[in-house]
Amino acid sequence: MNYKTFDLEDWIAHINGAIEDERGLDGNEMRDLVAFLSEMPRWTPVSKGLPKKNTEVLATTEWSTLTIAEMYGESDWFLHEDITNAETDEKIVAWMPLPEKYKSENKK
Repeated sequence: MNYKTFDLEDWIAHINGAIEDERGLDGNEMRDLVAFLSEMPRWTPVSKGLPKKNTEVLATTEWSTLTIAEMYGESDWFLHEDITNAETDEKIVAWMPLPEKYKSENKK
C-alpha cells in the first residue's frame, strides 16, 4: 500500500482498522505516519519565530481570538479579518500557515 498518498482521513481510517484488527502498525507504516504528521502545520509561538513578511497566516491572540494576519516591518502585524468577531487590537501570540485552498474533487 502506498501510504505517501494518504491524507488525514485515510490515516485515521487505517489506524482505526489496525486497532480493530489488533495488529498494530508495522515499521513502514509508522515511518510514513511520522513523516505525514511532521508535515502538518503547527502553531508557532512568536517568541520562536515570525512568518515571512507580506505572507498571510492564521494567527491567535493573547485572548484566543483567531484572525488572518500578515507581518510588515520588524514585528508589526496587519490584521485582515477577525474570524471570531472580537477585538483585534490584541497581541498576536502564535501563528501557522494558512491551509491550501479547497480543490473540488469534481474539477478536472
